[in-house]
Amino acid sequence: MQSGPQFSPDGSKIAFESSRSGAMKVWVCGRDGSSLMQLTHFGPSQAGTPRWSPDGQQIVFDARPAGSVDLYVIDSQGGPLRRLTRSLRTKTCQVGRETAVGYITHQIGLAVGTSGKCLRQGSGSPVQVTHHGGFAAFESPDGKFLYYAKGLTVAGLWRIPTNGGEEVEIIGSLEAGYWGYWAVVDNGIYHLDTTREPKMAFFDITTHSDTQVFRSGKPSCHGSGGIGRLSGQRDNPLHTIRRVK
Repeated sequence: MQSGPQFSPDGSKIAFESSRSGAMKVWVCGRDGSSLMQLTHFGPSQAGTPRWSPDGQQIVFDARPAGSVDLYVIDSQGGPLRRLTRSLRTKTCQVGRETAVGYITHQIGLAVGTSGKCLRQGSGSPVQVTHHGGFAAFESPDGKFLYYAKGLTVAGLWRIPTNGGEEVEIIGSLEAGYWGYWAVVDNGIYHLDTTREPKMAFFDITTHSDTQVFRSGKPSCHGSGGIGRLSGQRDNPLHTIRRVK
């Protein structure tokens, strides 16, 4: 099983989680599926939810080698791990297992999704960013906004300024359970729309208009295995996604 694909900032590589070696681990490959490399080796323990740093040099992921979920960082070329958190103990971001979601931002360091809230963490203590729930967050390419869902069974997509402020619901047509089926680019958001017939749509941030990109069957899989985030080619991430065999 392969899921949760995430393109590197320059669009040349894909980080994803896979059970090809047994339990779920983090892997990296070229955008065409070549140069496949396993990054994490936790034995029977699972690891996943990979997120690239803005410079493409590191990958943050969650793992539970000691039973509790924590966030780790590793160089994208492989190497020693560095543990970032201690016993998050959250089940809010559950995707077939207890997990936490983290990513490295442009300005504020590590952002962590835990206990139904999105947190930001630099070198000091975590600072709460959202106050009405937060889940599976991604920063905008310019680093000004944080986009996020609110849970496995909650519909919609929200955003909030990364420096704090009021949250706004951006897309109400993102069906509950499909929290991973969206991708932020420079000028908008590609997302799954199932309000009538299932389709991939593009939401323009400036005009707040939705445009159909193509029709699609309703995905049979909920969660993070939907649209891979692509930062390198921000005009249209959809045509670059390939199946990794």
